[in-house]
Amino acid sequence: MSGDPEDDLALVSARFSALWAVLAPEGEARPLMVDRVRDALDRGRSRLAPDPPDLIANSFCVDETVYWSDRTLVLKLRHRDLGTPHALKTLPPARRDDVVLRQWLLHEARLAGALAHPNILPLRATLRLVDGRPALLYDWMPATLSHHLAARSLALPEVVAIMKALMSALGYLHAQGIVHSDISPANLFFADGDSRSPKLGDFGLALASGERLEDLHMARGAHPDFAAPEQRAGARPDARSDLYSCGRILEMLVDRCDAGKDETSALSTLAFRLMQPEPANRPRDAIMAAALLDEASR
Repeated sequence: MSGDPEDDLALVSARFSALWAVLAPEGEARPLMVDRVRDALDRGRSRLAPDPPDLIANSFCVDETVYWSDRTLVLKLRHRDLGTPHALKTLPPARRDDVVLRQWLLHEARLAGALAHPNILPLRATLRLVDGRPALLYDWMPATLSHHLAARSLALPEVVAIMKALMSALGYLHAQGIVHSDISPANLFFADGDSRSPKLGDFGLALASGERLEDLHMARGAHPDFAAPEQRAGARPDARSDLYSCGRILEMLVDRCDAGKDETSALSTLAFRLMQPEPANRPRDAIMAAALLDEASR
């Protein structure tokens, strides 16, 4: 580049014309070649990747593997044409024929796909990969509450806003007879630049009215640091079990809050009430807990 904008533009234009002459002929290879050029530009690379990008449903390129465990694989995707980021939850390739895991993921799809609330991560589509694995397409959320808690302290208004958003999502779920069963900082997601309005996600252990984990052939899988005592003991979780997990989260938020103890004492008292060992001593549901949160945050 010469540094002169007009000369540089002319040079880029000439080279682009030469590139387009190579890409222009119709054929089966053209879309893949265009994708590889786009992929290099999006990633700021000076060379094309030696292999064509992995494609999902002929619409999404795989950007990176975000999480891989024995039963779950999460990928970050990018739409081929729109450039928008997405998250894909599926099974590891080695578990593609596992009937129990397939049904578990489809159960999450059926439950999450029927939900619509501003503080619940929306399921955009349920896909079937070329090898038969079911896959759930979600919006991409770059941060979780775990990330925020590890990065910095929180202001008191942030603490209150996060808890109000969580209680609102749970109130919606509990009114429909759904128990999330796995509330933790890792399952509260934030859009880029947001620190006050989390979206509750990961409904892999959620139970509708009348369901039990045994019906899904799943062992107890909730995070042990946030699961209620009765849940850890093997009992079916209910709305009050979710509230115990909320109490643990509120306790962590208060610990990371930059406000003084006098300003957060009412919130600490509420956290203590939510974390009572006996379910009967906790608020009966998220609607009642939200009212108590309003009082504690005045």
